Amino acid sequence: MRVPFSFLLLTLATILSAECACADSDFNELLSRFQNVNKTLPELSCNLHQEAPKDFCDSPYDFICKNLTGVKSRVQKGHLALDRSAKKLLLNRIASGNLEMSWGKLPLDPTLASINEESLTKILQDEKDKRSIMLNYNYTLAANDIVQNDADLQKDLQSILDKIKKGMSRFVEKNKNFQACKNGALSRLKNVKFFDLRHAPEDYKDQCGGSTLVAQAVAYSAEDGIVVCPGAVMSGFSDKNYDYLVPIFAHEIGHLLAGSLDRCYPNNCISKISGAGYMLDENRAEWLAAKSLPDILDDQGKPSRERLRNVIVHYGQNLCLTPNTSSGQIDSHPNQEARLNVFYGKDQRTREILNCSGPIELTEDCN
Repeated sequence: MRVPFSFLLLTLATILSAECACADSDFNELLSRFQNVNKTLPELSCNLHQEAPKDFCDSPYDFICKNLTGVKSRVQKGHLALDRSAKKLLLNRIASGNLEMSWGKLPLDPTLASINEESLTKILQDEKDKRSIMLNYNYTLAANDIVQNDADLQKDLQSILDKIKKGMSRFVEKNKNFQACKNGALSRLKNVKFFDLRHAPEDYKDQCGGSTLVAQAVAYSAEDGIVVCPGAVMSGFSDKNYDYLVPIFAHEIGHLLAGSLDRCYPNNCISKISGAGYMLDENRAEWLAAKSLPDILDDQGKPSRERLRNVIVHYGQNLCLTPNTSSGQIDSHPNQEARLNVFYGKDQRTREILNCSGPIELTEDCN
């Protein structure tokens, strides 16, 4: 199944000289105030209509997703860098007659003889231009080739994937639900790899959005592979931090393990999770990603509070840039609020590591 993901910063009220000012918080400051935010000078408020800031443990979704200005800026910066490189490469391919489609190399197009970056941008954005589909297809290939040829980026992504595979293996190995299924799952986990978008079926290329650079990864079961759209790495371009991809890749691996684990999931429980979507396979994949996260981040399944919250916040920021899915749709994925508040926010082990306390609405934990 296709699971788009994107990324965002949040907002907390900044308290200055015993007065409240509504402004974006620096990300590091936000993390340092992760706990008990709304216990700080609770008598202050920006105005009568402003809701008090939420504590992460009360509502990860509200804490993370209410203001995305900072992360939007980071994503836009990454988009601009990748876009410039992709257009430069695409212009070179146009000039040298190296455009292609799924059936092979294309002949030179005389209407593109004098094209420059400005006119290329107009064509890419104009759906009425007959050349738009062809050029967006080649833009996707150009952006993908840039990502694939970035040795440092590929090293970072492979390191993330290796950690995910080891951590998910540890979780499957010890989880009581999977004892009858674990051998097949562990064997398949060893084979999971990245699969180059260039060699994937054509509909995978279409999902990457051409010059819009859709931020998503997709499971390719036929090859035990994860296909990464170029747009998925935009958010990490500026600070070279790709931690937000950990839950995304783990979710896609959940789809790759579906045939091995289906009969061993606590399906009666997962199907009743409050607020999740109706697609059981999507709920299972998100449940597995959330449950495995502590094992992915630490060999003993006991990452530091800062490490765990950092990954969840980065993941949530990216997730909340994506148009929301209604959990009332029969074909829906879990929506943003369910992913953050239910699968992560109400997971008992996650709450213990984050030192969350106090009563929460009971939900199926499906341990």
